Amino acid sequence: MLAVQPARRAAEGVSEHDRHQRTGQALREDLVESGSFLALLALFGLGIGAIIRHSAGSIAVFVGCTLLVPLILHNVAGNPSRFMPVMLLGNSVGAVVPVFGALSSTAAFLLMALYAAIALAVGAAFLNRRDV
Repeated sequence: MLAVQPARRAAEGVSEHDRHQRTGQALREDLVESGSFLALLALFGLGIGAIIRHSAGSIAVFVGCTLLVPLILHNVAGNPSRFMPVMLLGNSVGAVVPVFGALSSTAAFLLMALYAAIALAVGAAFLNRRDV
């Protein structure tokens, strides 16, 4: 069996070096996307902190939005928890194998960027109104 695989790849026109190069490129893309997603998650937390302006309350709301709400929404019809930040990370961006019903990694990344942009925009508006 092991002797057949290199012959099959050679027949397909894929060398061992090309296969590792594509795997390395995909790995780099996954690492960049996962790291950027975590940065967006931090910006989402910053936006919540700017809205609430109380450290303990901000942490509680952030943990609630990212960890508790998906657990509560998991049993609701249609499974809306798949659109929550940590579920997007685990099932779409950081998934090693495809997860049924999950968004693509690009769609999940863009949705998290939207969440972070909304939280930051609302936080900036509140800061301008309260502190200026």
